[in-house]
Formats: sequence, structure tokens, C-alpha cells
Amino acid sequence: MASTMASRRLALNMQHATRSRSAINAIKAGSLSRFRGLATPVSHGSKTESTTLSNGFTIATEHSPYAQTSTVGVWIDAGSRAETDRTNGTAHFLEHLAFKGTQKRSQSQLELEIENMGGHLNAYTSRENTVYYAKSFNSDVPNTVDILSDILQNSKLETQAIERERDVILREQEEVDKQLEEVVFDHLHATAFMNQPLGRTILGPKENIQSISRDDLTNYIKTNYTADRMVLVGSGGVPHQELVQLAEKYFSNIPMAPPTSTAQAIANAQKEKPDFVGSEVRIRDDTIPTANIAIAVEGVSWKDDDYFTALVTQAIVGNWDRAMGNSPYLGSKLSTFIHENKLANSFMSFSTSYSDTGLWGIYLVTDNVTRIDDLVHFTLREWSRLSFQVSESEVERAKAQLKASILLSLDGTTAVAEDIGRQIITTGRRLAPEEVERVVSQITAKDVMEFAKRKLWDRDIAISAVGQIEGLLDYSRIRNDMTRMLSATTLTSIVIQASLSFPQAPLPNTPYQELLCAARVVRNAMSGTMLKAIFYARFHEEKGPTVLHQVPEGSVIPLSNTTQQPLFHFPSISNHIIPRREFCDRPLSLLASHHRIIGFPVCIHNPVLYPRSDFIFNFCLVVDEKAEWGAYASVVSKLARLMRNLEEQAGWLSKEERREGWVKAGERGYGGGNRVFAICEMVLEDLNCYCECMIPIDDSNTLNLKLFPTRSPPPPIQIYHVPLSTVRFSSLQTNTWDLTVQRIIPFIDGINSVQKIAVLADTDLTLTRRALAHLLYYGCILMLNTFHFGAIYAATAEIGVFVEDTKMQDECRRYIVTPHSPFKNSIIGSSSATNQNQHQNTTNTSNQSSSFANLSSSFAAPKYHKSSNLNPSTSGPTSPQPPSRATVLHLYSSLRQGLPLRDWCLAHASSLAYIDVRRFITFGIIKGFLYRSHRYAIALRAADTAADAAVAEEALRNKREAEKTWRKAAMSSGWRTPVALQDEPALDGGFGGVVVRAKNEFEVQEEEGKGKGEEGKMPGAEELGKGRSLADQYLARIHLLKTMIATKSMPPMFNSILPTSYRQCHSLNTLLLQLQRLDRKLHRPA
Repeated sequence: MASTMASRRLALNMQHATRSRSAINAIKAGSLSRFRGLATPVSHGSKTESTTLSNGFTIATEHSPYAQTSTVGVWIDAGSRAETDRTNGTAHFLEHLAFKGTQKRSQSQLELEIENMGGHLNAYTSRENTVYYAKSFNSDVPNTVDILSDILQNSKLETQAIERERDVILREQEEVDKQLEEVVFDHLHATAFMNQPLGRTILGPKENIQSISRDDLTNYIKTNYTADRMVLVGSGGVPHQELVQLAEKYFSNIPMAPPTSTAQAIANAQKEKPDFVGSEVRIRDDTIPTANIAIAVEGVSWKDDDYFTALVTQAIVGNWDRAMGNSPYLGSKLSTFIHENKLANSFMSFSTSYSDTGLWGIYLVTDNVTRIDDLVHFTLREWSRLSFQVSESEVERAKAQLKASILLSLDGTTAVAEDIGRQIITTGRRLAPEEVERVVSQITAKDVMEFAKRKLWDRDIAISAVGQIEGLLDYSRIRNDMTRMLSATTLTSIVIQASLSFPQAPLPNTPYQELLCAARVVRNAMSGTMLKAIFYARFHEEKGPTVLHQVPEGSVIPLSNTTQQPLFHFPSISNHIIPRREFCDRPLSLLASHHRIIGFPVCIHNPVLYPRSDFIFNFCLVVDEKAEWGAYASVVSKLARLMRNLEEQAGWLSKEERREGWVKAGERGYGGGNRVFAICEMVLEDLNCYCECMIPIDDSNTLNLKLFPTRSPPPPIQIYHVPLSTVRFSSLQTNTWDLTVQRIIPFIDGINSVQKIAVLADTDLTLTRRALAHLLYYGCILMLNTFHFGAIYAATAEIGVFVEDTKMQDECRRYIVTPHSPFKNSIIGSSSATNQNQHQNTTNTSNQSSSFANLSSSFAAPKYHKSSNLNPSTSGPTSPQPPSRATVLHLYSSLRQGLPLRDWCLAHASSLAYIDVRRFITFGIIKGFLYRSHRYAIALRAADTAADAAVAEEALRNKREAEKTWRKAAMSSGWRTPVALQDEPALDGGFGGVVVRAKNEFEVQEEEGKGKGEEGKMPGAEELGKGRSLADQYLARIHLLKTMIATKSMPPMFNSILPTSYRQCHSLNTLLLQLQRLDRKLHRPA
């Protein structure tokens, strides 16, 4: 509520002030430059002074010695944000009651006193501030301060006045509800700061207005109207010391803090930083002729370093209203596009700041409700452009506009007082206009793009929409527009900057982490693919094949006034670009001068409309000869089909040539006012910058094109393959993903095979392989062979690249280091075992086998492989240092043919401390300088000589005798007899084991020539093993193996007999040692 009074005294004093000779001379004597730049502040010698009283009350002034009037007010750091859900609306209610009388003055006395002074008394409430201020002559400032103090400290708050004001506020609320802009922004705050103090409205809900009591008002005053949250501001002719003395007289008794700890706790809780919530609120009302939409991201606070950068970015987007006479000529790119395509009535960008957060966005109004999707899409596309493509001219224009608007807003003592009060209450100091001008002048295009990347790119948005909003798409579609317009070149640059080479260091927390998978796909599929040109050609009835439009100019047809050479010689290929009718309506691709031309010639046959019965045209794209061009084939065909429909329906292409002033490519004046040229220009720019385009052609047709990179099918997925992730699934995965994919992702760690992942995830193996093939197709995983220590690895010719590339070496060092040392315990155990068994004549082979047994168990399940992070954290006080470059090179160069990995590990055990061997080998395979050598069994030809035949016969006889002894021992032990001659390869991790097929006892008897009757039949294995204890089973195995050792034969199937822990024993002596230990263990008394 405001009380505005004017009197004859005010008019007379204003006339005297303007005629004052001293004031005129003072202005003339000022050191004003005759030549000033646009929006350059003029220093007039005044500065902001501030003083704080003992109770925390602050006084801030800016004294202008030649001003005849002054504005004095009290700014309070309390608004609707300082309320609760139950008391929402109290601050605004209190503002209304401030002028209804105090303990010293009645309402009529208060109004009369202000009127007699010729002053102006007003107040307003915002979400964070309540302000009471008055404007008067300098001589009346003491009375003005007295009135303000009386209002703030001695208001009556009478019950009758409270009841009267309820109706007044309700009527005010009805008026506010008719202002769609206010309604939209109230809902925007409510959804952006959902269920938080900053999301509440200023007036409060109707229920609260009808229920607010005097106690609520007095509690609000006691809690929030404290000296530490108040600033007395003076601007104009009032001296600072005079205002300080008045403050000590009238405001020194205000309490410094809330009276109770409960009130203090409430005040502190209401000042907590709110959380921005990506959400939306929609109120559809078809009786409203327009759609009113506000879209915002989380902005910056008053004291944020990016405060002025946010304002410059807002100015780049700009404001626009089609009712403005200069609307077609504004510098904003968005305004030009919206004006040309008639997408909206108006739009207003905004940057609203609060003490600890803010809102940055745009408010759109349109009556073209069928094209709301286009309006929102191109608006957010402009936001995305700010992250990567901002010109210096745009920034300079925006800075000039910002400086002009800030300085023009400080015109008058009231505006200056509001600026001082707001800055002191939020930041504690005031920036002078000169400082503001200097800060704004230092902002560059890079600063704007950095701000857009942090605040706009891929950020959650809040949407508030009221009116005819049926055409507004769902929230997810709009949210996707915050990232979908990223160009292939920009993605590639992000990939390079983020070092996406695999393995990699941990990436910083940038807004692009969710796009790393897409970045890799675009980089791999479309690396170096950029449109060089686009042109439109048709068959002219007199001139033959003719290029009518080309972008860029001179790319196909040379310009008459320049020496620029075209990309290729068009006349030599013109018959292919515009072919005969029989070759039309099909894709076209040809090479010329190291460039590939992709087209889709179209022939429309109509003897009535066209002079030679046919209208043949072709829209062609030009790329580099070596570029991947498959993605552009579908784009060209879709463009051709749309243009064919437009020509058949309305002669859209042929009518253009009949327009007055039409100029074709290569002629003077080409490019202005041509619709087809504009479309070609936008297609080239959008496909290169955003990989898609959405271009409105008329009210019913829109050109939608999008590039989809082509990829080759993934190779077959085998059950023994091991998938390794190349992206962070945690930042990409959503609940809309395939269920099988979601279940297997936690087990993709570079260790588990495909078959094991299916078991751990409890998923069907076929579905698991399909899901992994899908991830492999999009470059999210790599497929490796099963890692085991029995394999042989050797270097390839690419090892030279690794030797020369120090960055790759450092990357390897970071990747292979581990906080654990699996070799430390194995080496100690090896030496200990050697000392304990010296009296048993244990050989070196035994020591090595024992060491390797411990080693392999140490690597069985490394605990630090929990995710696809390619650089496990090694922080901590005991973190080992990565190995040196020389050590890494020495280890890689020592891998060679014929050397199993287990033997290599034991030979370099000292160098492999704190090195993960699995990652060491995996890194080399992925980088391409290591490969795995496979060994295969081959069939030798029969002996050519009698001697060879005799040797072979003797060997076969010895083998049969050994097998006979083996079978007898096996039958006596009660175990099923393996058939040694029918072995199959095993999948036991590469330790040389076999999987054998059991043969029944009857077959054994038959082969040994024994009878088949009941008397000669030996008992079955099930009967012999029935009822035996675990110790007896082991003793039976020992008896069997001792028999085997006595005959000095070692059948290859012994792994099926031994316990798992003894399968690494590859010599008879080592095996005997292990059996002796087992025998002693089993015969040890309990």
C-alpha cells in the first residue's frame, strides 16, 4: 500500500531547485568528458558510507550535496521466505497494517503529517525483503525517520484493522490472479523450490489470509524485525552523520536478536539454502487465448562470482515483443528466428537472484498454440548454443545493453536507495557504478560459454505453463532438448579434452559425464565427417543441368568476383547429378576431386506444368572422400521426398524462380531472399553443429533431419569372453533400460566371463549374450579373452609406439598399480616352504609350483575390481607408488613366445610387487601391443621306417601296461574308471587339466579279457563308495596314486583324482610330497 501526497510547497521548491544558480554552476564545473563511450558511468564524487550501531543496526548512505530531496528507508532481511506454511502471507499482511496507526499517531494523523511535508511514503514485500521508505525534502528527513521508526516499532495492529485488511488483501489477490505473468512465476517458484520457504507466494494462500491473527503478526515482528537484519538507507541530500545520529535516537532500542532460542532456531532454519527441483506444473485453461510458459534452471545468487556473467548471458538471449516496431531488427538470434517463423507473441529472458540461489530462464507467450513444440525446441537449442558458439560481437552488444540498463535504473534517489539497500542486506557492501562497469567490461565470450556449460548444459529444468498448453510436450522430451543438440565436432573435442582413450584417468565432474558413451560412438562412427557443402541443382529446359543454390557460396559454382576455386568441376559430373529419367528416384553417390557427392535425384512428370514434361532436381551433400558418409544417405533421401511433396502440392520449388529479383548461384546479388537458399544454409549449419535440424517451412510442413551414425554389427559373443566396461554405467543407467541389461551391469568388471555373469545375475545365457552384444554395438564395453596364468603372451610390432609414447606409459603406470601385493606372501611362503622341506630333497620345481599355487589363489578374486573405473584409487598413507617407466618397459619386453605367464610371474616376482598382473596384460591387449599366443594339437604322420614303427609299437605296449595297472588300482579303490584315450580339453583356468568320461566296470572287464559272468563281475563304483567317510575316500585316492607312482607312469587324467588344491603339481616328486602330507594329516589322532 502506498500513500502519495503532493502539495504546492513541493512544486515551488522544485522550481527553485532547478533555477538555483549554484546548482547550475556546480554541474558546469564538473569534470565531465565531452566524449564518453556508451553506458560509461560518470563519477560525481559520491560514495556509499556505512556505519553499524552497537546493537547491529546498519546505516548506509550515498550523499549528493546538490540534491534537494532525499529518500530514506529501512530494508529488512525478511519476507515470505521467513514464514512457515501456516503463516505464509504474514509479511505482506504486516506491510498493509503498517500505515493503519501507531501508539503515537493515528492513521489520519500519519497521512496528514506526510501530506504536509509534501512527501511520499511507501512499502513493499518480496520473497526475501520487506521495505519501508519515504521520499521528502532534506529538511524533513528527521521527521521522516521518526515516522519510519514509529511504524516499525509501535504499530497498533488493532483487531478491527486486521479484519478490514483481509478483504483488501483478498481483492488484491484476485487482481494478481488475473495477471498471467505473476501466476506463471508464482508457480515456477513453487515447483522449482518445492515444499521449501522460497517456493511460497508473497500474498499467501486464501486460507492463510482468512486465518492470520494478531499473535502471528507480533511473533513475526519479534522473530525477524531485529537490528542485525535491518539497514537504514539514505540517498540524496541527507549527510551520513546526520542519518547516523537519527538512527541512534530512534533505532538504538531495537533488539539485536530474536528474544528466544526457539525463534532464533526458526530464523536460522528459514535461511538454509534451498534445493532446486527439476519438475513442472501445468494449468490448462482453453479459455485463455495464449499459452504462457516459463522455463528455468537454477541461477546464481546476488553474491555469486557469476552474477554479472549471468546477466550478460541473459542479455544475449534478449527480450522480444512483436508489438515493438523494431522487433525484426533486434540483435538476438532467437528473436530473429521467432519473428521470421511467427512462433510467439513475445518472450522475456530473466535472471532472478536471491541471497543463496536464483532462477535463470525465459518466459514465453504465444497464440500459435499448434507450434509450441517448435517454440520450446528452438529456445532450448539457443541455450545449448551458448555453451559452445558465442561470438565476441554478441557479448559486446549484451554488455553495452547491460551497462546501460543498470545505469538507467539508478536514475533518482529512490532507485539509488533501493540499490544500496539490496546490496548491503545481501552482500554486506555496495558496488559503485564504476565498479560495476569495470566488472562487466571484463566479461568475455569464454566466460559466457563457461557459465552456460556449468548452469545451462544438461541441467534440470523447472517448467510452469498456463493457458492453451495442449501442444506442450511431456517433461522428459523437453528435458532431453537440454543436451540433444550437441555437434559431432563438439563431442569429439570433449572426448579429446576428457582423455577418453582407454584406460583413462578419472574424469572431472563435468556436465558431460552422461554423454561419454554418445561421445565415443559419434567419435568412432563419424570421425572427421563434416559437410563441406550443400547444393540444389535442376534440369533447366534451355541451359541443361544448372546449380541454383549452393552453400557456402563458391563451393560448386565459382563466383564472378573472386578467385576462389570450387570443390570440384561441376560440368564434368553434371550428367550424373541430373541423370535421365530412368536413373532418378534412387540414391546417388559419386567421387570427384577427392570429394564425395551424395544425392537423390527426383523426377516429377507433368506435361501440363512443366515445359519439357519433367521437372528433375537434386539436393546434394558434399563430404570428404574418406569420410563415413552412410549416415547422410538417409538424410538426403528424406530431404528429397519432402521437396518432392512440396513441389507436387504447391510448386514450391518451380515457383521460386518466377519471383521478381530471383538470382541463381554464381550471379551478383545471390543469396538474399531465397527460401531454398535459406533452407540449404540452415541444413548445413545445423547438421554440422547439432547433427540434426528442425526447420519450419510453412504452417503445415517442417523439415526434421537427424544423423544416426552407422556401425558395423558386433562380433559373436562367446561364453568364455570377458566384458570390460568403457563408460561409467552409474551416470548413464536409468530405470527405462532393458531389465537384463540392468541386472548384468553390476557384474561387468573385467574379470567375470559371459557365462559367469549369467549365473551371478541369474539371467538366461542367451539373453545375457544379446544384452552384451547390444552394449558392445554402442561401444560401452570391450570383449577380452579369458585371462589365466597358463596362457602365453607376447609383444606385437606396436610395442614401439608404446616405448615412444610417455603419456601412454604414465597411463599404464596409473592403471596397473594396486594397493595389494599378491607376490609378497607368495615369495615368503616359497622360501619358508623351501627351508622346511630341505631334508626331504624337494626340487626347485616343487618350490616354484608351491609359489605359483599361492600366487594364483591370491589373484583368484581381487577385491579392488568393483567397477569399471580404470584408475583404482590408491590414496592413503600406505599407497604404493606406480612402477617406473623403465620397469614397465622391461616387463613388457620380457614377455615372449613359449613362456607361460605363470613362469614369467615367478621369474619377475620382485618387479611385480604392487602390480596387478591382470590389468598389466589387459592394458597391453587393449592398446594393441600385446597378443595371446595359442597352442594347438596337431596329428603327426605315420612312421616311414621300420625303426620308427618298432619304437612306436614299444611305446604303445608300455602305455597299455601302464593303463592296465591304472585300471586295476582304480577298481580296487572304488572309483569310476576314466578312459584316458578319450580325453577332452578342460576349462579349468589354463592349468592343463582334463575332463574325463567315466567307463563302467563291465567294459573294463571285457577289454582285459575277463569273463562277463556274475562270478567275474567287479562291484560298481557306487557300491564301493557307499558309506565311506571323507578320510576313507582320501585314503583310497592315496592308494591309487601310490600304485601309479610305483609304475612310474603319470596318466594325463590324474587331475580328476587329486583334490583341487593339488592340481598344480606337475612332477612325481612334488605329487609324492603332497600325498605324504595328506597321509600324515589323515592319520593324525583327533
